[in-house]
Order: sequence, then C-alpha cells, then structure tokens
Amino acid sequence: MNERLPFLDVLVIRNSENKKETATLRYIPNDLHHPFQHKMASFNFLIHRLLSFPLSKERFAIENNLIKDIAKNNGYSVHLLDTLIRERKFKRALYNSTIFVEILTIRNLFCYHMNLNSPAD
Repeated sequence: MNERLPFLDVLVIRNSENKKETATLRYIPNDLHHPFQHKMASFNFLIHRLLSFPLSKERFAIENNLIKDIAKNNGYSVHLLDTLIRERKFKRALYNSTIFVEILTIRNLFCYHMNLNSPAD
C-alpha cells in the first residue's frame, strides 16, 4: 500500500529508519566526570524504546546493534549494555506476571503515609 496513510490533514509515511536526520549518536562519554546515573539515562531510554516498541526480530537486532555501537563509540562496554537489557527484560517479565501486578496495584493504591501528630487543616 505504498506505506502511506492519510490521517486527518496529515499524510503519515512509514520510514524504514527510526532516527532523525539530525541524530548525532553522541551521548555523555564514559571518561567524563558525570554521575553514573546521568551517563546511563540515555542508554536506559534507548533500551526502554527497544523493548517497548513492537519490532520484528530483524529490526530488534538492528536496533540492538545500533545501541551497542553507540555505547562503543562513547567508551562503554558491550557487556554493560547486555546487563542493562537483561535486567530490563527481567523486570518486564516480573511486572507482567499476574501475581506481581496485583500485589503492586494493591500496594500502590493503599500505600500512603499519614502524619497523625499534625493538626488537621
């Protein structure tokens, strides 16, 4: 179907590439003195996107290799990325298990702290 979809007043065209043309693929290099959480934030986003979007096995492999190339170019080890992906997959599987979701939902609904010593407004 030519991979085009007219929607309202916009023509949506499926692009084989998922990156903007202005993407530099540069993130905080590993050798800079920034907090580790800041360095990992972009990779956590890329991994979240990798696992959240419905991708074919081929597109998944392409995206996974791109993330690993980005890590190498910025001075990170591929092992670190593999560990992050494995942890994220485990957390998703744990969250998607029915018992854990029910417990989390119940805990989040009823988990709040009340200060009984403060006067009521």
